[in-house]
Amino acid sequence: MFNVDIELKNGSILCDCSIFKEVVEENRIEMKYIDNEDEARSQFSKMPWGNEHRYVYFQNESMNGKVNVMQVRYYNFK
Repeated sequence: MFNVDIELKNGSILCDCSIFKEVVEENRIEMKYIDNEDEARSQFSKMPWGNEHRYVYFQNESMNGKVNVMQVRYYNFK
């Protein structure tokens, strides 16, 4: 198990975040915890196009939500 610190371009830091991904199960979308570090790194990757629609889903002790990959300045796996 690992956690990630995420620094945003506006200077905000999200500490000790767990990373999730959207998974389609039957006819609904569920959030699944990512326990593989390589798969979690791929959530932060930027593509040649369409990045405005790519998000990193996170959860820490105080909040959960999503951050657009274009707003991430830095991330560090612990």
